[in-house]
Amino acid sequence: MNVSRLANLVYKSAINHTPYSVKYKAMTAWQRTLPPYHVVKPGDVVVQIGVAGHLCPMGRSQAILYSRLVGDTGKVLAFEAIPENLDHFCSYVTRHGITNIESKSTGLWNEKGTLVFDAPAKGPGSSRIKAAKTDAPYQYTTEREFPVDTLDHLLDEQGVERLDLINITTNCAETEIMEGGMKYLKRFKPTLCVPERPENLEYFEANLKPLGYTAQVREVRLHLLGSPFRVLWAERPNEQNNPTIAETNAHA
Repeated sequence: MNVSRLANLVYKSAINHTPYSVKYKAMTAWQRTLPPYHVVKPGDVVVQIGVAGHLCPMGRSQAILYSRLVGDTGKVLAFEAIPENLDHFCSYVTRHGITNIESKSTGLWNEKGTLVFDAPAKGPGSSRIKAAKTDAPYQYTTEREFPVDTLDHLLDEQGVERLDLINITTNCAETEIMEGGMKYLKRFKPTLCVPERPENLEYFEANLKPLGYTAQVREVRLHLLGSPFRVLWAERPNEQNNPTIAETNAHA
């Protein structure tokens, strides 16, 4: 076993046994300086699309980090297609008395219906919609069907009257999800964060730039020993205080 793998195993074991309050206090203090957490304020309404429930004990639940940042006066709306992921997440949230998160079991897409997912046969895990616009390889040999809906319809159902940030972590399908949420993107112009993919940058340039957004890229990591990855994000037009994507890449 190499040193980096051993370090990761030791880290995971230690963090799993760290009390919730200590773990998430430390993770929140660290992540709040990184996009898109750095723009989240008490009282904000955040949409988190994609809930990795099995990562909650690792201190890596983005929905929980947002819930701590928005506080008692804010709200997090969490959506997840894989029932087992959501079950793990809801169990953890309930066990630790978190009350400002509302969750729903559904996938997100640009229309309401049922779609085939590349997903584990059972249990929690990552997944993606097989009809997504991407050349990314599949992870599993199994397929499962789940209901999907548009973000616009789901937020209509919730009666949302404020929207400050949308974070999409869905292993592709981000462009289709954004297509299904354009009514709320145009109405509230929330900060938007997605993984950096060519199709997402193309969508940002074609559909968000006309709304006043400027695309930006930042390298982040989910935990101290995790591999870095790049996110594509855009602050709401009236709150831009960061370099453009061209300026960011020039200094990368």
